[in-house]
Amino acid sequence: MAMPVFSLVARRLAIHRISSPFTALRRASTKQSGPKLQIKKAITEPAPPLLARYPYVYIFYRVFKYGVGFALSLHIFAEYFFSLNLGQGMSMSPTLNASGDWMLLSKRYRRGRDVAVGDIISFKHPVDQYTYSVKRVVAMPGDIVLRDSPDTSGQLIQIPEGHCYVVGDNLPWSRDSRMFGPLPLGLVKAKVIGKFSTSEMKWSSLRDGGDGGMRPYNPDNDVD
Repeated sequence: MAMPVFSLVARRLAIHRISSPFTALRRASTKQSGPKLQIKKAITEPAPPLLARYPYVYIFYRVFKYGVGFALSLHIFAEYFFSLNLGQGMSMSPTLNASGDWMLLSKRYRRGRDVAVGDIISFKHPVDQYTYSVKRVVAMPGDIVLRDSPDTSGQLIQIPEGHCYVVGDNLPWSRDSRMFGPLPLGLVKAKVIGKFSTSEMKWSSLRDGGDGGMRPYNPDNDVD
């Protein structure tokens, strides 16, 4: 009985020795194949978005996008609807103070559309194209005006088509159509429809030309 037990143990040891190299080789191949599977899995996963990897770039992109959109909207609104400008100079005193009143401009009247006598308009200067002026309309196409102040000898002229005649309310301090002639309506940029007086802290409407300015002559109101 001792011999069979010994031979059985020897046989099992021999089988174990033979199978051990294959087992080690299989384990080694399993260890080597592990990283390959992980690499393949990492390659198949999509990379995170560029903006997510660089948050500061993402913040700058958002600020730039909305900032450009806001600036463009503001430009369109000021160019084609309304704008708020600071008036300067004494030519429109007392309607607009020399110290500077904020004027509300309506771009609906650009290029002279629906402009009438008595309106206060903003226009590009016909001599200096880089300067804008604010004057009052006193004559429209077909009207006859005296091209000078009333107390001096002047010249009667008829306003041609597509033009208007503008002067300042403060005649001695105004450079207007008395110097450069009738103004082309195409240079009209806006109509002054309101003002905010910084000295009185008061808002006033100028849609009808305001108070204290020049008025067109009406024979029906002429009283001896």
